[in-house]
Amino acid sequence: MGDGIMALFGAPLAHEDHAVRACYAALRMQESVKRYAEGVRRSEGIPIQIRVGLNSGEVVVRSIGSDLKMDYTAVGQTTHLAARMEQLATPASILITTDTLRLAEGYVAVKPLGPVNVKGLSEPIELLSVIICAACANYQKTHRGGAEDAE
Repeated sequence: MGDGIMALFGAPLAHEDHAVRACYAALRMQESVKRYAEGVRRSEGIPIQIRVGLNSGEVVVRSIGSDLKMDYTAVGQTTHLAARMEQLATPASILITTDTLRLAEGYVAVKPLGPVNVKGLSEPIELLSVIICAACANYQKTHRGGAEDAE
């Protein structure tokens, strides 16, 4: 995966709103990095931006580790496509698939970017860029603190 983070929403505990939580967390990540990057750019002259890719679907979760420390990872087509979304995203953007939009519809606004061929898939997929969280304020109030609880 390189210099990246993979976060699972809905594992190990399933959440009905896992896609909304993921979109909300991605928006908060972008906001936080943007604020941090302003200071770094002023003091060091270095630009910092992140890209986020989201996909929703079934995954195979397997444990990794030893008797002293147990962790798990997810594998499969869903994680593959999420990684591809991140790779296709421009800096400071969030790309999602139609599978994620279907589950988060009404909570995020998106800009369609059109179909794109993705390495490892036989058919093009529709790319969507998240542009705003339409109900983030209400969502945060009704879900025990919002992104902090989105694990």
